[in-house]
Amino acid sequence: DGDAALALDGIDDQRQLATVAKQSPHDTVRTAALGRVHDVRALGSVARHAADPRTALDAVARIADRAELVNIALKTDHKDAGLAALERALATGEGDPRATLDTVAARAKNKAVVKQARAMLHALDQAETERRAALEAWQQRVAGAVALMEASASAAPEPSSAAQLAEAETAWTEIGREGTFPVDEATAARYNALAASARAAVARHEEEEAARRTAEEQRRAALAAATSLCARVEDARGEDALDEIARARAEWEGLPVSSADPEAAALRQRFAAACERATERHRNREALQRAQARLEELAAAAEQTAAAAPLDEAAWSAIAREWSEVSDAADGVGGEAAEKYRAATAHVEERRAERR
Repeated sequence: DGDAALALDGIDDQRQLATVAKQSPHDTVRTAALGRVHDVRALGSVARHAADPRTALDAVARIADRAELVNIALKTDHKDAGLAALERALATGEGDPRATLDTVAARAKNKAVVKQARAMLHALDQAETERRAALEAWQQRVAGAVALMEASASAAPEPSSAAQLAEAETAWTEIGREGTFPVDEATAARYNALAASARAAVARHEEEEAARRTAEEQRRAALAAATSLCARVEDARGEDALDEIARARAEWEGLPVSSADPEAAALRQRFAAACERATERHRNREALQRAQARLEELAAAAEQTAAAAPLDEAAWSAIAREWSEVSDAADGVGGEAAEKYRAATAHVEERRAERR
């Protein structure tokens, strides 16, 4: 070993160093010689023709050239070196892996390398089958997400539109988060256009619904105010009834009620009828007050006539006739005036009896 190592120190030629690495019977000398080989072709020669399998494997570990690695995988007699060369050739990422494996499987010298190449080809086929199945499933998911968004964009606005849009967006977001395969630009652009249309439709629908709810709230408030005005007019009594009716009419004119609204139309009829009845009640009240005042005057006149001497029958007949008419119009009368009139009547009857 010592003499061989000393002799190795005097060698500088790459081919000679490669020859020592391939053929030297001394482990340390082979290792030292291989460590001084830097030429790719020389390293490839060691990997293909070294007598020691370990030296061949070490040579493969120092090669990065894909073509040389493939050449080693095809021509080496050593199993480990051939397998390592095949793996490193594929790991470079250069060329077509399938073409490389086809070549090695058909032409490799070592049977183990051939078997490994065929196994890797089978694995590639399986991986490609799985990739295609995954791609098909993913494409179906993409198409389903786009279809969901298209359905959301084309559907007539309704309360569930926002939920449909959220479902479509969630499906698309999950696809993007997984990132299994890239989405082509045309599909992404179509989805984005549909999403923009759907979002705009949902926004419009929500605005319209908000406006409708506001209008309905205003309508309900106006109907409630109209109902209150009807009740006020229906309860209007006393001397200020006409003023109350006038104020109610002015407030009614300011109410935002539509004549096309059936409820508003019914309330309008109720309000008009209430105003008419209240006005009539007020007229009747004034007439009653006038009748009461006249009856009081007639009662006083009756007292005077009943006490006068001689009894003026014509005057009494006129008073009695007018009392009957006014009393009937006032639907009866009571109180002090009636007592006075009854007392005067009784006095007149007594005088008539005395005269008879």
